[in-house]
Amino acid sequence: VDSDEKKPKLFISKKLGLSGRPDYVLVIDDGHIPVEVKTGRTPRGPLFSHILQTAAYCVLISEEYGEVPPYGILKYDKAEHEIEYDESLRDLVITKLGEMRGLLISKDVHRNHNKPGKCRNCSRRAICQERLD
Repeated sequence: VDSDEKKPKLFISKKLGLSGRPDYVLVIDDGHIPVEVKTGRTPRGPLFSHILQTAAYCVLISEEYGEVPPYGILKYDKAEHEIEYDESLRDLVITKLGEMRGLLISKDVHRNHNKPGKCRNCSRRAICQERLD
């Protein structure tokens, strides 16, 4: 579906208040498969947050095309994983969306790591009271 010349589509779910743009979408056997490409070091296995991001793209593609992708692809430099997409993973994405919205409303959000590099590159660093200096 996507190419280097054409920017990937932004998928939007008004119902869930979710939007996202996978790095690209493959059409395999008439089904749409989202692909998320991660740069940097290759972890030993797919990271939980990357799995959820890939699953969120599956949610969006399901709504857009009316078909449920059986999996999404998570690509690292030295590894590629098919993330099986099923109802339990969809439910987890929706649960996490609810948790994030609750935190935004409560404004009681705390840093969840002790990694200076992650902190240094965070988009919220300037306003974070718990940043690692």
